[in-house]
Amino acid sequence: MHSRPPYRLTPKTLDLLLRLHEQIGAVQALETSALNPGVRRHNRIRTVHATLHLEGNSLELNQAEALTREEVVFASNRDVLEWHNAWSVYQKLGSWDGTSVDSFLEAHRQLTNGLVDRPGKWRNRAVGIARGNTVVHVAPPEERVPYLMLELFDYLRHDPDPALIKACVFHYELEFVHPFTDGNGRMGRLWQTVLLAEAFPVLAHVPVEAHVAADPEAYYRVLALCDQQGSSAAFVEYQLGVLLQGLNELHRSQLRARRSTPEERLLIYWQTETPEFTRKDYRRCFPQLSTASASRDLQMGIEQGFWTRSGEKNQSTYVRQSRTDYRGAQSQ
Repeated sequence: MHSRPPYRLTPKTLDLLLRLHEQIGAVQALETSALNPGVRRHNRIRTVHATLHLEGNSLELNQAEALTREEVVFASNRDVLEWHNAWSVYQKLGSWDGTSVDSFLEAHRQLTNGLVDRPGKWRNRAVGIARGNTVVHVAPPEERVPYLMLELFDYLRHDPDPALIKACVFHYELEFVHPFTDGNGRMGRLWQTVLLAEAFPVLAHVPVEAHVAADPEAYYRVLALCDQQGSSAAFVEYQLGVLLQGLNELHRSQLRARRSTPEERLLIYWQTETPEFTRKDYRRCFPQLSTASASRDLQMGIEQGFWTRSGEKNQSTYVRQSRTDYRGAQSQ
């Protein structure tokens, strides 16, 4: 009989589960025709950048994008190594076995190789978590770590609760046990994604970490609250809510990719109220577009009075026209 971590399924949790399953179905229905490699790659970069940013990595998103293209960026060697390690691990998302301790330890080894003293090994000393000058969590003794982690993986394999729930519970319990000297936060977020993607492959493309990084204090507050309550219930609610946000974003991206004509894209972007932008900015809104398609859209936008252009080729800047100017252009 496996040992179940302490939590309960609240009414809010059950409501979020229902909404998530509905949205997963909607996303899956559009996946084949609308979720192209451009969207997937952009979301993966956001995911890796966000999980590292939560741990203090100072790379900007555009620097992370440059590193995926093997370009040189001006950043510390450690930040760059953290990026390369994490990018490689997330690129292998489909190869990790979510219920295997060996797979878990190997992922940690690759994630922290060259960064910590014991990559891929349980910690051998006591650790605590501090926020500023305050210790907010003292992890269980190091001699208990192997047993607690084996028990947690046993829970993953045998508990009948939904996979979405177990992925969130595992994430919290991992942070509570803190089984490594470093890399626990990155591993918690990574392994939650591994478990979610095993249950629903489309979830591999949801940038959950990016939504967490948008308000990191909320993430750390709910972890602390669960420590106080001795239950991961609040963390499960929080993570399911963040996952739903990410799914909603992905669904909107799919709809733009599947249904939008160039004219519709121009109107969508014009309505963002962005006063000045580049082709790269435009493609961030429509990551499924090739560079050539984005250039054609932007030229059409000039012809139809959405914006004007200054500069040539890659140095071009576009200036959005006022509502009056646009309507006048449309009526001519």
